[in-house]
Amino acid sequence: MGAGLFGLMDLDYLKNLGHLPGLKEIWPLVILIPLICGAVVTLGAGGATLAKRVIGGVACGASMGVLYTAVSAALAIENAITTDALATGCMWRIFVFTILSVVGVLLTELNLPEPKVTEVRSDLK
Repeated sequence: MGAGLFGLMDLDYLKNLGHLPGLKEIWPLVILIPLICGAVVTLGAGGATLAKRVIGGVACGASMGVLYTAVSAALAIENAITTDALATGCMWRIFVFTILSVVGVLLTELNLPEPKVTEVRSDLK
């Protein structure tokens, strides 16, 4: 989902400006999309432990970074991108998106209401 949104943004930049955007040019989306993806991971995790939710956020952010790099590389096929630039961009995307996805997981976890605890009654005496 997130990589697709970034891909649409890249396509828009390519059509209108003739180049792909850097992360600094689209910084609001760079912050917002991973945070939302992390929140979706938490909300979709059901009864998973916090550690598993964080691992899910890490997987979400890292995969978004890799997929976004693949989309950018496919769109820039006419503009020669060096392997070094592609690898560096991929590592930065993985790093930033992973951190922000985990922040989204934790913020959502903190803002969720506490589960209701039902009293367990035992008739055994």
